[in-house]
Amino acid sequence: CFFFSSRRRHTRQRSVSWARRCVQETGGSMEPSYYRGDILFLTNYDAAPGIGDIVVYRMKKEDIPIVHRVISVQLQGKDDFYLLTKGDNNEVNDRGIYGMETQWLHKKHLMGRVRASIPYLGIITILLTENPIVKYCVLGAAVLLILTSKGKEEDQFPPNELPYAPKQMHSSQKKKKKKKKKN
Repeated sequence: CFFFSSRRRHTRQRSVSWARRCVQETGGSMEPSYYRGDILFLTNYDAAPGIGDIVVYRMKKEDIPIVHRVISVQLQGKDDFYLLTKGDNNEVNDRGIYGMETQWLHKKHLMGRVRASIPYLGIITILLTENPIVKYCVLGAAVLLILTSKGKEEDQFPPNELPYAPKQMHSSQKKKKKKKKKN
């Protein structure tokens, strides 16, 4: 999970993409299987998913991946297949999401199958994305922390104790050595 992005879509079917192998459920269409804020890890196999598998797909016109369950599979030869999906919490299948010209999902639309999840881990990004006040408070706190932090690193360590500097003598130590040499 490397980059964050979010966009709004239908309330029940929107999700946030984090990478090709990891998505975050932000809608309620898959409850009770997955809840808002769950991080889902995906695998991608060439074989057709089975009925009951949970898949993540993306339509050409949409940037947002959708997490739903397979309710029907049509095999077309050895390596080709079409799927019909539906959210667990939705009353109808996803044909309305596919678009007017598409009645079935083709395998090219699939991003992968859900294989594992971490419950509620993504709720922080949802809070930051959907609540501008929270986002600006966190951003303001970070800026304030940076501005109020102690000065330069050199001011925090005596010169002879800097973790990255070669061993040097502090000016007071040099004076003591000169005095010892004179004596």
